Amino acid sequence: MPTELPSGDIKYELDRGRLIIVSPPVRRHGKMQGRIVKELISQGEEQGLGEAGTETAFVLGRNPATVYIPDVHFIARRSFPVRETREGYLETAPDVAVEVLSKHNRRPKIDQKVTDYLACRRDRSLGCGSGEEDHHCLPCRCSAANPDGTR
Repeated sequence: MPTELPSGDIKYELDRGRLIIVSPPVRRHGKMQGRIVKELISQGEEQGLGEAGTETAFVLGRNPATVYIPDVHFIARRSFPVRETREGYLETAPDVAVEVLSKHNRRPKIDQKVTDYLACRRDRSLGCGSGEEDHHCLPCRCSAANPDGTR
């Protein structure tokens, strides 16, 4: 669980109980991350639609634990109040989760994360992978079962 993670400069994610070291972002990754969160703040947060952030830990599952740290996220106001662990990790899945593609974060890994984010939501969510090399977004599946079981 998150309390068992080492502290320090290294970031970790948990994928079904397996500890994953997250590489620090390089310059281009950071620039893209900044541009995306700037738009989510401008178009969403400043309009009162929710809150945007970067590199925040989301607990998506327990036993085995799954904790992801999307590069950028947005939580819509309809998802408030957000639930937090004692350590401050969010237990409310994001409405938008953005993962910037990189050498260590490729499409198959991002697709799995999108599946996991969607599994935690009762409504429709969006995951997006963003191409570091070519500066454009790659859309991911953005539908999940509604509370009544329909898609």
